[in-house]
Amino acid sequence: MTEPVKHDSSSGEYETKHDQDVTHYERDLEKQTSRRRSSTTGVDVRQNLNAKLANPLAGYSHAELEAMGEAYARKHAVGDDSDIAAFRAGAVCAQNPMRFDRVASLTDADKEIMSKEFSNRWSQPRLLYLVIVLCSTCAAVQGMDETVVNGAQLFYAKRMAECSPPAIRGALVMQWQMWTAFGIMLGYAADLAFYKVPDRPHITGLKSPRWYMSKNRHAKAYRSMCRLRFSKAQAARDVFYMSTLLEAESDMNLQRNKLLELVTVPRNRRAMLASEIVMFMQQLTSFKFCGVNIIAYYSSSIFKQAGYDDIAALSASLGWGIINFLFAIPAVYTIDTFGRRNLLLATFPFLSLFMFFTGFSFFIPETMKSARTGCIALGTYLFAVFYSPGEGPVPFTYSAEAYPLYVRSYGMSLATATTWFFNFILAVTFPSLVLAFTSQGAFSWYGAWNIVGWILVLLFVPETKGKTLEELDQVFGVPTRTHAMYGLKCVPIFFQKYLFRRNVDFPQLYQRDEEDDTSTGEKEINS
Repeated sequence: MTEPVKHDSSSGEYETKHDQDVTHYERDLEKQTSRRRSSTTGVDVRQNLNAKLANPLAGYSHAELEAMGEAYARKHAVGDDSDIAAFRAGAVCAQNPMRFDRVASLTDADKEIMSKEFSNRWSQPRLLYLVIVLCSTCAAVQGMDETVVNGAQLFYAKRMAECSPPAIRGALVMQWQMWTAFGIMLGYAADLAFYKVPDRPHITGLKSPRWYMSKNRHAKAYRSMCRLRFSKAQAARDVFYMSTLLEAESDMNLQRNKLLELVTVPRNRRAMLASEIVMFMQQLTSFKFCGVNIIAYYSSSIFKQAGYDDIAALSASLGWGIINFLFAIPAVYTIDTFGRRNLLLATFPFLSLFMFFTGFSFFIPETMKSARTGCIALGTYLFAVFYSPGEGPVPFTYSAEAYPLYVRSYGMSLATATTWFFNFILAVTFPSLVLAFTSQGAFSWYGAWNIVGWILVLLFVPETKGKTLEELDQVFGVPTRTHAMYGLKCVPIFFQKYLFRRNVDFPQLYQRDEEDDTSTGEKEINS
């Protein structure tokens, strides 16, 4: 595997050639900003059904883009002459990454590296995979922390209760929850304790290039990106495009209260609605009410109620966990090919079906133990098969990309808060729900929520697969009512196309204008 580019941080300081050069570069930057502003004046894409997904760099010539890239590199002192050359080429590539072969200033080695982005997308630097492994390990630890309590529920309350004096039994049994809360508190304390630990060379973690840009530390953003890309031209391309988007968003005439803008700005409000729906359906309806956390937290207790002994209940829970993991693997491929919205629409009906199946299995008489336990296990396992590639991976991916950069931290904080708020609601209410509704009613309740989730996704959750951040601004610029009507129109067409095999096409919602450097005006229509 090719090693990522090595960047010499000592080369970031250099002398400006002439004062007139500085003036020339600043004038190029101002030209870039004013041109982008004028290109959108008077165009209200939010009211246009066929919203044109425009690239913010579209319309510039290669010479203009090279000048803009050099101006950016010199303004932020990103490195030496080789880095400046990388930004001249990278700025041109940023206009349309797929047409790198038309960029004369790219070396043959750079072109070969960029071609692999499309021919072999899994060819990435080792450091990038290391970052993924570290983040995945954190996720694995979180998942383990959530489910070890599953088996403990079979005995902890009973053991604590049976050895406690009656007068203080309640206080002693609640120690489980109290010390669980203590562990959570220790985690927060660790966050605070290590917050001011100074950065030291060769020890610090890799910060996000976008984070550096948000702090106006563009040279460090570039060096960070160089560690995650194979060539300087690749890194310069991505850093320049990120900077372009951030500058465009900073130019927007918006209120200063970013939290309030999640609601008051239509584009942000639609992203928030879609994000909260998928999070709600993962944690309240699909993760919660769809039932996966019910199973994750209470599967051992559920299997115990079905007639299993303790070992069999824990073993059945392990089987569910294995299936949940194995069927999450295909999502690595399907989430970027089949699409986020399509995955949800395709899996929600099955989640509902198997939640009802599991609940109705409790109607089987206890005298028919094999049939009763088998059906309950089958229902939970089939549920995991369809949950893992759908509502499992989609919500966090969707929420992370739906918001524009300038409010993304607020949007993701809200999404995470939604997740854990409804996680808490489920953990507290499910035992009481089973007592009030019986197991049949409780699972049917969550099965019904999956139907609601399917409707909400159909009406209010746009597809975000394969869209750049700028294009997503246009996707969420489509009015909510317009998108809802589009979703309803697609339902009968779906049955005509796939059930009755008729030659019909879905209506077009988005229109993307692909402009090359010769302004041929060719158009690519994406539904």
